[in-house]
Amino acid sequence: MYSDISLEKAIELIEDNVSAITETKLVNTEAAFSSLAAEDVSIGFDQPPFPRSPLDGFAVRSIDTKGASHETPKCFRIIDTVYAGGCSSCTVDEMEAVRIMTGAPIPDGADCIIRQEDIIGWKDEERFTPFKVGDTVKIPYEFHKWDNYCFKGEDVKKDTVVLKDRTRIGYIEEGILASSGITHVNVYRKPRVSVLVTGSELVEPGEKLAPGKIYDSNLFMMKYRLRELNCDVVMAEQVPDEVRAGASLFRKAAEISDLVITSGGVSVGEKDIIHLILPEIGADKIFWGIRMKPGSPAIFSKSGDVPMIHLSGNPFAALATFELLVRPALVKLTGDEGYKVREVEAVLDEDFMKHRGRRFIRGFYNEGHVRFPAPVAQASGILFSMQGCNCLIELPPSDVPYMKGTKVKVHLI
Repeated sequence: MYSDISLEKAIELIEDNVSAITETKLVNTEAAFSSLAAEDVSIGFDQPPFPRSPLDGFAVRSIDTKGASHETPKCFRIIDTVYAGGCSSCTVDEMEAVRIMTGAPIPDGADCIIRQEDIIGWKDEERFTPFKVGDTVKIPYEFHKWDNYCFKGEDVKKDTVVLKDRTRIGYIEEGILASSGITHVNVYRKPRVSVLVTGSELVEPGEKLAPGKIYDSNLFMMKYRLRELNCDVVMAEQVPDEVRAGASLFRKAAEISDLVITSGGVSVGEKDIIHLILPEIGADKIFWGIRMKPGSPAIFSKSGDVPMIHLSGNPFAALATFELLVRPALVKLTGDEGYKVREVEAVLDEDFMKHRGRRFIRGFYNEGHVRFPAPVAQASGILFSMQGCNCLIELPPSDVPYMKGTKVKVHLI
């Protein structure tokens, strides 16, 4: 077992002991939302499937506009009108025009579209002129071949891959699939994750607070964070400070999960029972202790093939180490790089006291600058000051205070 290791070593050990989910299923595209595509998906036709007009106007031959001006406009006879969803059977010939609406197929013979706003007399006393078949329209400009012309396949060609393997299917991807006429897609199964929180002092919201009891926040915080990260939370339970009962819940979680996350019981107190539960269920402890604050007593173990990440029970410590340790595990489980915490450089907008050891501070990041709540609100047991924070500010060990204007590494969450 490794102990007192760096954060980087801890992440390396987690990644080395987590295997990617390979199970896939075929689902309809609506059910695929927020899942990872499990194959390259190609479109079976050109998109658009025909030349189409990008605007309301008139389809003409560009050669017939040569020499047009306001003084000597070119006159075109309207031979047809075509709307989106329809199709003209006419072929545009010399000095002829087809009235055309946005999205409608461009008729044969035409090689450009004239905006209706460019027609002389388009507006008459602020009323739109209702052009109809047989009318004449006057064009006061020269136009070139393919002006305002959307080609067949201009968006995407037939057999082009429109959705790559392991792409997260969001609202844009749903639109692409629908536009491609695709109704079903293979996706990877979402990670099945269990959350267990230890502590006989914990009660659920709604219960009466007896002396010595506190409401459980970690269970809800981690459960909903996992849901935000597109995981299936298959179990979420409180674990009493009793080894046999705890071992039973841990075994159950390992049987149904790809990953188990726990909080509490990782230090060296009499009721820190993680150290007793793990051998009881035959789990191997891979590391215990990371050189950082908060969350230094974190443990990583495996029960069979199931990785288990054990975090501190202090709310902010649990949240910070969740972001730093659990998200790399999700990257390895899914192959989705989107789970990685984005790192940026920023400037401190205020001073911060010196400290020993590597430390992660809750903060507010905005346009290259960071600030944080009052120093007293940085204790690992304080949760309320985390509201509205969007980053962890990394501060290396220092013998002198960090001064306003210092550049620091920021982990966006």
